[in-house]
Amino acid sequence: MGYILDEVTEAAKNVNTPVRLLSTEEADRVRRKVVAKFTGGKEVSFLWDHFTDSVSVQSHLGWQWISDFTGDAKTIMFFLD
Repeated sequence: MGYILDEVTEAAKNVNTPVRLLSTEEADRVRRKVVAKFTGGKEVSFLWDHFTDSVSVQSHLGWQWISDFTGDAKTIMFFLD
């Protein structure tokens, strides 16, 4: 997890966004809530494979729609190579 933590911390710093590391208890509580809400409580390794209500769009122009979802909110995006 060190590499990902370093990357997120660096990205947040670059855009002047505060970051707070959650305690293990807080992280577990958040994860349980996310699992309950999005997978119906089904414990899985990859949440996105088991969403109870799932819709997706794949388009090479999809990046142009980001503001439709985020509005004027400050947002950090992560990309996998």
